[in-house]
Amino acid sequence: MMNRTGLCMRSNFVMFVTIPLAGIACRSEEAPNARPRGITRIAVVGMGRDHPTWPVLQAVAKQVEGNSGRLEIRIEAPPTVSPMEQKKLLEGLIGQVDVICIEPSEQLLLAPTIDGIARGGIPVVTFGRDTAGTVRSVYCGPLESDIGEAAAEACGLLPKVRSTSVLLLHGGDDHAELSERHRGMRLKMIKSNGMTLLREVACGENRLSALEVVKAETRKYPRSAGWVMLDDWPYRAIGAKDRLVPEGYGVILCSNDPVYLTQVEDGRITALVSYDYRKAVQEALFASLRLLDGRGSAFSALVVVEPEIITRTNVGHWRERWRAWQTGELPPTTSRANAP
Repeated sequence: MMNRTGLCMRSNFVMFVTIPLAGIACRSEEAPNARPRGITRIAVVGMGRDHPTWPVLQAVAKQVEGNSGRLEIRIEAPPTVSPMEQKKLLEGLIGQVDVICIEPSEQLLLAPTIDGIARGGIPVVTFGRDTAGTVRSVYCGPLESDIGEAAAEACGLLPKVRSTSVLLLHGGDDHAELSERHRGMRLKMIKSNGMTLLREVACGENRLSALEVVKAETRKYPRSAGWVMLDDWPYRAIGAKDRLVPEGYGVILCSNDPVYLTQVEDGRITALVSYDYRKAVQEALFASLRLLDGRGSAFSALVVVEPEIITRTNVGHWRERWRAWQTGELPPTTSRANAP
């Protein structure tokens, strides 16, 4: 277990946990043994071919496909990240595959399509981002409440010389998943780390409006310790080399996008809340095979990948992990240390 400047956050840290249905548990690392007759067809739908996650999907699919007998894994994604193009891809896969795995690039827009496909008889496994209101079979990835709690834990890393108060940017109450992230953040802040929430502001997913909100609130509270951002909305409106907030103003950002590792390295982002993306993809494929083997009902509807905190202390290790995930190499083992 590592301290706040390390990778792990909880004294009872378990990297990958499953939550059983009907009292039956499984190990998340367990690969299926039985195989259906004939060729099994699984589609994996990513966010975009230009996104850093695209080579990870290809590498993991190749590994699983090579170890799973008569299995075909079809990797799909729009040329660039586009929820509408993802929706079209999903609809085009109906009748073509046995199971669909998808990382939704926009949960609200894609949830009705995912729900319709699942109700039509094709199992759907989501990973990275859940659509909890649908009848998808399994979700593999971090829980939204856990992401919020990790963000609150990371507040202990913000500079306290200026203040112990924090500004919070969240997604509002009309988005189930982000609302859960918000609740997790607030509950954890009440219980620990000596920081207080000075102001909470909601924004939609509009990039420019989120950016303006952050700029305006930063001007109002120039001596705050910094921001907690439960998603990367304002960063989508600025360049990779731009600074979002003044120097000395801390930022805790919830995002698994490796593009932000550079800003952790140079101090523009104090801490990044992320997770083991490769493991989430791998578990989604294993869950798909269990469903096709007829064993899905005996396993959990959730395979939970715990969030981790990235700081200047361990950002180099995370760069190496992403490189290994993208090239298909065995990823380096996460180092651990004693809790404080």
